[in-house]
Amino acid sequence: VGPTLDKALGSLAGGGGGGGGSGASDKAPRRHLLAIFFYKTAEAAKRLGLSAEGAFERLDRGGKGFLSAEDLRSAIREVLGSDETLTDLGLKATEQISFADLRKRIDFNFQPLEKGMETVFAGSTAVPEAAFCSRLGEQGVDKVTVQNWLLLMYPAGIPGGGVERRFCETFLYTTPAVLLSKPSARPTGVDLRPL
Repeated sequence: VGPTLDKALGSLAGGGGGGGGSGASDKAPRRHLLAIFFYKTAEAAKRLGLSAEGAFERLDRGGKGFLSAEDLRSAIREVLGSDETLTDLGLKATEQISFADLRKRIDFNFQPLEKGMETVFAGSTAVPEAAFCSRLGEQGVDKVTVQNWLLLMYPAGIPGGGVERRFCETFLYTTPAVLLSKPSARPTGVDLRPL
């Protein structure tokens, strides 16, 4: 029948398991689903004219003021149709994501990476993950945001050689940026299901 999507993506991302910190690991083999979910949430919010705040309100089951690990697991099941354990997603049962953290995770404005490619790679074809995050941080991109992008680029984990420029270029070429509306433009009563 052929390889699974995960195996195909894994081989594209530099071989079998990889070894990076932000990619999927043996302990959290499906962590990349969080990044895919956040991207799809941003796409749906943009399509519906919602702000990040509107998306947060929709995901915050029960109006707790934070997203619990179970909120995220349930949303992934609804949106992606994948019923994963918290462990496979790399989530602790006690994990809570605030609005500020969600805002970072649904930031898919890739302009800093696109404009700063030369600075980020400094003439190299690959850089260590820490350098990649640090250099984008110098351009105002939060580390949580960068790590989320890396999960989309390298679902099986960052290879030992580091973040490769060619993967970043392919990612930028194939993944449309998503910029959300301002809070004042948010319509009321809009349901994101099924995102």
